[in-house]
Amino acid sequence: EKIIKRGLDKYPWAMMARADCMTERMMEALSEAGLYAVKYGVESISPTLLDACSKGTNLEKFHEAIRFTAKAGVKMHLTFTFGLPGETEETINETMDFAIKTAPESAQFSLCTPFPGTVFYDECRSNKWLLTDDDWSRFLGSGGEAVVNTPWLSSFALRDGLAAALKRWHEFQEQRMNARKASLLADITDRVQAGQHWRLYGESDFASFIPRDGHNEIKADFAVIVSRHDEEKIYRRMLRDFGNRFDSENILRLYAQKYP
Repeated sequence: EKIIKRGLDKYPWAMMARADCMTERMMEALSEAGLYAVKYGVESISPTLLDACSKGTNLEKFHEAIRFTAKAGVKMHLTFTFGLPGETEETINETMDFAIKTAPESAQFSLCTPFPGTVFYDECRSNKWLLTDDDWSRFLGSGGEAVVNTPWLSSFALRDGLAAALKRWHEFQEQRMNARKASLLADITDRVQAGQHWRLYGESDFASFIPRDGHNEIKADFAVIVSRHDEEKIYRRMLRDFGNRFDSENILRLYAQKYP
């Protein structure tokens, strides 16, 4: 309410939150106040693994939050970690199935890495699961090297599991981007064939997949936004500064294209 009262809702902003602590009413209010993206820490969708790290996630509320966050049109960044006690190749695949099915705008995959002073480190050391307990250059988490070797999953299998997950995610991202490009191109083509002109906002090199037919910066009936990272900022600025020229119906955006 304060954000809206101060007129700051016209600026896009993002936040980090626990999905199972979010309510639909909260999400609707945050979205109305300018929230366009949220980061949720998933870690794993296996109840056993979540119990192992004492996160206490309510998976029923978590799945519900994912649903109404997507319904509100808020982009999601989900973080996952592989290698919690009890992790297996099967649980890694289950987590990846969830990631692909949920289709967040972006995702982060890392290896659960124990640091001194944590319960996980003490557990790994007492059970002799650590490959090293003094070479800290290997405790990276995102570098592709696993320093934990558990009875359920070897360090090599964990490393390969991360590599396979990243490959699968990148393939999904590429497929989704190609579908979005095709959808945007079809929308532009339909309007151009109807006699309309358009203007590009964003990055011309990133928009090289779009032919320049109908492109006219001076006489434009609609706008096209193609930007790797700033699409939402450009969109909000256009509505704020050029609302009398381009309304939301006449602004086409790459990342706003629905993925089937």
